[in-house]
Amino acid sequence: MSDDTVEAARAIIEKVELDSVYLIEFSARRWSNADIDGYELKLDTRYRLEPEQIDYLFDALCVVKDEDGDDIAEIKASVVTAHSASEDAQYFPIDSITGFGQEVALYAAYPYIRETVQAAASRLGLPSLTLKMLKRNGPPPFTQTEDEEEEHA
Repeated sequence: MSDDTVEAARAIIEKVELDSVYLIEFSARRWSNADIDGYELKLDTRYRLEPEQIDYLFDALCVVKDEDGDDIAEIKASVVTAHSASEDAQYFPIDSITGFGQEVALYAAYPYIRETVQAAASRLGLPSLTLKMLKRNGPPPFTQTEDEEEEHA
């Protein structure tokens, strides 16, 4: 995460407060009894703006692999971080909204994603599956798509 992202997030951080973090969906499926040799974690991020509200949706997909690289299980988790804003969030700069999502909201959501994936793996009877740490100046432990605004229904 770049210095530009941090600066963009700082532009709105004093105007935004975390209200809640919650899981809205999860699923898990196991196809094989093979031994775990690793996993791939993918994360899609979306946000929704309303007057005085910013919500970020993090959709995580963890694909568990065997030593041949074949998929043996899949775990999905969708987590929302809901934030109130002291002024109309719809007028915040887009780079500030995406920067805040990457620098603040993600760090609020990641422990929930991690716990959900690890608990689901346990329920599937998979041996210990521990997702890597999210480090401020290190490479992320997942592949991520660009933030995008969610369409209003």
